[in-house]
Amino acid sequence: MVGKVEERLTLKGIDDADDKVKEYHEFQKKVALKCLKRKEHDLLSETVENLKEKCTTLNLPYKEMLSGFLVSKKSRQGLFITFIWSFPHNRFQEHWAAGYVVVQLLRMSPSLPDLTGLLDSSCLPKITDKIRLRYINDKNDVQFEYNENPILDIYSDDVSEAKQLVYWKTSMDKSEALMEVLANITRILALTQKSLLDKVAIAITSLVLYGDTNFVDRVNEFERYFQMVVASGQHAAIVETSARVLGDADTLIVKETSLPGLLPILDHVKAPCVQIYTLRTTPNLPSRKVISAMKDLSRRDIEIELKCFEKQSAEYSEMRLEAITGPGNRSRLTQFEGYLAAAGMLLLPESLKELRTRSDVGGMQTLVARLPYLQNLQSLDFGGRLTAAEMPLLPAVLEELTVTTDGEGLKALVLKGD
Repeated sequence: MVGKVEERLTLKGIDDADDKVKEYHEFQKKVALKCLKRKEHDLLSETVENLKEKCTTLNLPYKEMLSGFLVSKKSRQGLFITFIWSFPHNRFQEHWAAGYVVVQLLRMSPSLPDLTGLLDSSCLPKITDKIRLRYINDKNDVQFEYNENPILDIYSDDVSEAKQLVYWKTSMDKSEALMEVLANITRILALTQKSLLDKVAIAITSLVLYGDTNFVDRVNEFERYFQMVVASGQHAAIVETSARVLGDADTLIVKETSLPGLLPILDHVKAPCVQIYTLRTTPNLPSRKVISAMKDLSRRDIEIELKCFEKQSAEYSEMRLEAITGPGNRSRLTQFEGYLAAAGMLLLPESLKELRTRSDVGGMQTLVARLPYLQNLQSLDFGGRLTAAEMPLLPAVLEELTVTTDGEGLKALVLKGD
């Protein structure tokens, strides 16, 4: 984009077009961050005027510059038709905003202090005591020192804004904006400034802990750390600092598409269990990367819980189940939720403790026949029917059962319990 604008201006005979366009674009990155924080995707008139003034200062044609980086659209205001300038896409805006932060970090780099103590700040929560810390901070107004973290210092206009970014005070929109900028900063540094990423990785991770509203949501509380690991290309410093945060978690919950971000963290933590979940929006056919990550996970000495009910597809569940239970696996699948056909029922391992599934008649019959091999089941919900003759097949350790039966079946179940 920058190169095309430079080329057009050079053809128009504008002197020093390369340097001027670069200076303008750096200014526009700062504008992008300011607009992102106030949810300004369509530029306000004052923002457009600021960009025009910068063009005037650089002796550049503003229409050529704005059209080179932004998009315009018509808008009716009463009887008048006006043009509105907008960022081409949210991703452009987030990337440019991150680019501004990176430039400032590069300028600060020679004088950056040792940041290793950032994760030890008394105001940052631990995975296991976030509720207690929130109570303490509400009472005593303990806050992260905004100028201790160089990224927070650059991102925030002042200490008041920095305080409003803490996870229990911020809004979802503000938190999402900060997290996406952090991911873009991480990606840019991983590609262009690995040594600087070594220095600021702990600042990135501490800001995720500080400002991620997902922190209070059990399903998504770890997601941003996996995102940063992927964005960094599994950079060692990002992996290690993320592992410091997640090291106390008993169960790491991960969206299946984020598994590539989890695996390197597992080399540094002793989490006994990983729970994998899916979303309705997850593609029906998994990528090779996801299947490969599942197979890699299965080769670890770890418990796995697999939840696939959001996708109402037996084929979907069976592909993931096969990846987890296939040749060479050392893991123990202890919980499974999802739709299965007969072929999938045969993949269920003896390690299973909880099973919640739905199937067709053939699948239910296969599951009933497989019950003698699933004697570790403590909870079973399969939406099928058991006869009195089939009740003895149920595991002796079973504590919870959701099933359809008749009076004779109930009697047989009671007798089994006795």
